Amino acid sequence: MKQFDLQAALNGAPVVTRNGEKVSQLFHATALGMEENLLVIINGRGYFYYESGRYSNHGESPLDLIMAPTKRVFYQNIYRSFTGAYCGSGALFMSEAEAHAYDRDGRVAAVKIEFED
Repeated sequence: MKQFDLQAALNGAPVVTRNGEKVSQLFHATALGMEENLLVIINGRGYFYYESGRYSNHGESPLDLIMAPTKRVFYQNIYRSFTGAYCGSGALFMSEAEAHAYDRDGRVAAVKIEFED
């Protein structure tokens, strides 16, 4: 989980709650003079948060804000070694076409690798 980053959120980076609810809008409402000066819209409803992204000052909550995970997709060339075992090339490519462009003799496949960070 990526810790909430107020500046990144105000610049448009995607934000979710710890329990996975997507934040559709976020406003820094300092003019309200309240300690909870972030107005956050989730599923069409408004909630007030602390600048830290906390929903409550009484510890961690499933409603706390975090930065949404970023989905990453890479491709890796797979080869069969002289022992018969399968192994990756070590290099990760941004597209399947790029992986194909860098293949060597004996390549078995280009596999898609997906993860979130």
